Amino acid sequence: MKKDKAYNRYKEIFKTHSQLEKNDHVKKLIELDTFYPVDSTFFCIVNTSTQSFEYISKNFKACTGLNPEPMLEGGIEYFVKQFHQKMLNYGLEH
Repeated sequence: MKKDKAYNRYKEIFKTHSQLEKNDHVKKLIELDTFYPVDSTFFCIVNTSTQSFEYISKNFKACTGLNPEPMLEGGIEYFVKQFHQKMLNYGLEH
């Protein structure tokens, strides 16, 4: 029952934000990326329902050494495979 209650609560929350408002927010984040300096941070816009990346910021390659194209194609599964198993275990434990 807890699962249904949580699902209904989040469904209610997301109904309060129009699709147009969400799209405008995403567009603004992408636009701001052009103004951010090249540095040691990056951001990704993730579609959690499809486990894919909608957008990967320009600093991604500088921060990780990985090309963003395979990330866009392979999604979360590709990204997770780039980590060594010991590091994944450590990250999950801490």
